Amino acid sequence: MQSDFRNKFRDLVGTVEAALVAETSSEAYSGALGEAMRYALLAPGKRVRGALVFGAGELCGVEPAKLAALATAIETLHASTLVHDDLPSMDNDSLRRGQPTTHVKFGEAVALLAGDALAARAVALIATGLSLSPTERGELAGGLAETYRIVCEGQARDLSAAQNSRLAIAIPAESAPTVESLQARHLQKTGELIAFAAAAPAFLLGAGREAEAERARGALRRYGLRLGLLFQITDDILDATGTSETLGKSAGIDATEGRVTYVSLLGLEKAREAAELERRNAHIALVPFGERAWFLRELVEFVYHRER
Repeated sequence: MQSDFRNKFRDLVGTVEAALVAETSSEAYSGALGEAMRYALLAPGKRVRGALVFGAGELCGVEPAKLAALATAIETLHASTLVHDDLPSMDNDSLRRGQPTTHVKFGEAVALLAGDALAARAVALIATGLSLSPTERGELAGGLAETYRIVCEGQARDLSAAQNSRLAIAIPAESAPTVESLQARHLQKTGELIAFAAAAPAFLLGAGREAEAERARGALRRYGLRLGLLFQITDDILDATGTSETLGKSAGIDATEGRVTYVSLLGLEKAREAAELERRNAHIALVPFGERAWFLRELVEFVYHRER
């Protein structure tokens, strides 16, 4: 099963990469700003969110050709959040996906604009690129835009909890962080976009399958939230235990910036226990799909065991 997953995941990542390359041939990526957008979007990445779109779409019975625009939009929005997260006023990181961050290469102002432009482009891809009714396109585009707002809120809450946050004057610092407040931030910052990637393909089921689509969206959203939380907890663990070379980004930056993480709050072993709990929760969310959900189950294991 693991070899089947690895082969399928590799193929899906290749499909996502091809779609992103095609996307950057658009006029939206022309000029100096377009160069920065292209740099951020095509930087080497795991493409978990894009692959998840195709995996969830297959589970729902959606033709792969209908999923490319959706996967591209979600990966484009994700790239936007990474550009903004890395800015000196945010996470202040100089390395992302094994190469200089966008603001290091192009300057802070261009990076800020590139992140904004990528986010706008992501919503436009859904609003114009899917074979849906105007109502369905509007619902999906609105859903992605709202997801982005929630991600931004999670980032703001994350910064407010940092001991030396540069936004401490603008955002009141969180007092006495708890596991519950940390989980809520992570569900916003990471879980929401992964949950959208998991649940959105059910919108493409078509007329006459509305009830089926609604059930699938509910189960896949629950799965995506748990997978997103698992992803963030493993991120916290890897930041504390990995190296910059293996991670492709600056290791130990959470501690340097005084951020509250599962490791800083609970310790390494309890953080690992929290990851194991979310691993189980993600598997439980897939029970309604039976054996058909094998790829999404193996994706949980991929996230749980990842080393970068």
